[in-house]
Amino acid sequence: MFSAQINLGELAIGRHQFARAEGHLADAIAIADELQMDAAIAQSSLAVCWLHLGRWNDAGELANRVLDSGLESRMGLLNAHLALGRLRARRGDAGVWGALDEALRLAVGSGHLNYLAPVRAVRAEAAWLEGDPARCIDEAQAELGRATAHRHAWLVGEMSWWLWRAGAAVELPDYAAVPYALQIAGRWREAASAWHELACPFEEARALADGDADSQRAALSIFERLGARPAADALRQCLHAAGVRGLVRGPRSATREHPFSLTARELQVLQLLCKGLRNAEIAQRLSRSVRTVDHHLAAVFAKLGVDSRVAAIQAAQRAGLEAAAGQPGQAPTPK
Repeated sequence: MFSAQINLGELAIGRHQFARAEGHLADAIAIADELQMDAAIAQSSLAVCWLHLGRWNDAGELANRVLDSGLESRMGLLNAHLALGRLRARRGDAGVWGALDEALRLAVGSGHLNYLAPVRAVRAEAAWLEGDPARCIDEAQAELGRATAHRHAWLVGEMSWWLWRAGAAVELPDYAAVPYALQIAGRWREAASAWHELACPFEEARALADGDADSQRAALSIFERLGARPAADALRQCLHAAGVRGLVRGPRSATREHPFSLTARELQVLQLLCKGLRNAEIAQRLSRSVRTVDHHLAAVFAKLGVDSRVAAIQAAQRAGLEAAAGQPGQAPTPK
């Protein structure tokens, strides 16, 4: 039953049915817990689901936990790196290409289209968000031919959409996934509705961003709520250029809770850094690997806008974060 639920979850992910996939993977994790099995494979796929469903903090925490678990499964490791790479790209955090290069290495080693094409699609997205349309086109074209040969609706749709977005010519087959086909056809309102039905808020916002001023305002609100800084910044610039005023500024609820939108784990790492602990000592205190602590610190530095440990400590002190949650070592462990 454990493997069956994972397989059903992966099948649903491939069809962008993330809410359904979440249910199958939750069942797999429950079975693993009951049988005292390792649930990391299911958790890595769940991280991918949560990312698409808008649970970005949870997705990041879970993906890092998988990488800490000693998992050896190629699929599990690939999904964890893929989730982290896409999350960092959408947030504008550091460490995007480190995660995506590792995901590509794992995918190339498999030679499997269902591994390689999703990695290429995420790399195309990361390149676009960094303002590199040429690389976006190269990444999107890398596996499009094989995806087309297999008539894979979602992979063909996504990679064709990135080619179109980057300004390349696209011949979209009639079987391509509907939300992407609608958006390429300029039917942004219907595309946004299709993404809403699939419970994919980031993709819904991307479709709305192609619309009129009111829809773009709605898209900006979604981007801000998610913490999608590159997309929000680009859209805000477009709105300003069009003469739109009175726009929201940055994440609201997340900012009120943590001024720099730090996750619970990132805040723990920052607080321990403020206590003078080195990376290895932080890793030991939190029962995590040094590599994971390195990843967390890279994200913390990016969010604080600093490039050194001293500057991070100073920023934390100015914001009152060095003791914001009591003793860091006793902070609740993310689920």
